[in-house]
Amino acid sequence: MEPTAISIDMLKTAEGQSNAVFACVGSALQHAQRYEQALKFFIRTIGRMQPGGATEESVEALANHLEKQTLGRLLKRFNSKVKVSDPGIPKLLEDAVEKRNFLAHHFFLEREHLIAEEPGRFSLLSELAEMDELFEKAGNLTRAMGIVLEEVIEGTRKETKGPVVFTMEIKEA
Repeated sequence: MEPTAISIDMLKTAEGQSNAVFACVGSALQHAQRYEQALKFFIRTIGRMQPGGATEESVEALANHLEKQTLGRLLKRFNSKVKVSDPGIPKLLEDAVEKRNFLAHHFFLEREHLIAEEPGRFSLLSELAEMDELFEKAGNLTRAMGIVLEEVIEGTRKETKGPVVFTMEIKEA
């Protein structure tokens, strides 16, 4: 039997549907953590922009400090250092933080009753799929912005042809 067929068969039983809900929670949390790591990478990259260059010690100290920060604090720091021309991007990043906090702190507390019935389980799966997509998009976008910034700092960024999608203005490090 093909893996897709097994996955579809799994959704035919209450136990399989419940297991799918828990698997989707895991996937969503994985993408939320990748988003968090992308924010840390971006902020560390900004930290390298210090006048005269950053020392290895200062970069390491910043990395250690960032490991202790919540996702919300990381985004607040990002927003204090970066201005993005497309207002949809800061909104996407903020929505991802809010949804991640809901998933981590309230999802099962508020939705636990839905797992008892099939329509509720499918509702949970749909909601989790949307969260997963949001977290993945936020992480990929933030990581890509960090890579571009890193290339600019290192002088390896090549000019691209085509329309500008958005611009970033980095405030003083």
